Amino acid sequence: KGEPLDFETTFDVRSTVGNAKGFFNMNLKTPNFDYSTAVDISNGNIGKVIKDPKLESDINGRFEAKGSGFDLAVINTSLKYELNNTKMFDQRIDKSAGVINLRGYNIEADVSYASGKMDADVKGNINVRDFSNPVYSLKGQVKNLDVSAFTKNAGDKSSLTFAFDVNGKGMSPEGLEGSYDINLANSYY
Repeated sequence: KGEPLDFETTFDVRSTVGNAKGFFNMNLKTPNFDYSTAVDISNGNIGKVIKDPKLESDINGRFEAKGSGFDLAVINTSLKYELNNTKMFDQRIDKSAGVINLRGYNIEADVSYASGKMDADVKGNINVRDFSNPVYSLKGQVKNLDVSAFTKNAGDKSSLTFAFDVNGKGMSPEGLEGSYDINLANSYY
């Protein structure tokens, strides 16, 4: 309903690549385009949608977003999500939930993640003005991390539990700068 430049739509789509039910509003009359949406997804398969077997998935959850702008320089959006019994990137996610705020090049996140391979809680900020050299301040904890689930190497079987407080920049080992405090608890590797 509405008009071409200021509209609201509701949808209930059921297909072989998943199911989605929700609404989407957009106002193109505002300078940075205002929008809001809420979507419940079941059995969503990104790999089938874009025809890439590496992205085969089974996504189940709810996503809500409200904000304005799409360009990273001006975006001002809040995203809330909850995933349950989901498979993505060859990982089983029992439950993940959080809030991610996009404010220009700054990302504020408060997320939790639980699977058979680890449990994690992370809160903090990341500035992505320079994608190759992000600046971050993150705190959190990880429990029972099994590195072999990510490396696919049985020799990496582990159960790592630690708290972290990282303030720095960079992504590659040779380019890291900052303070990286990690408190390792009862763990094995």
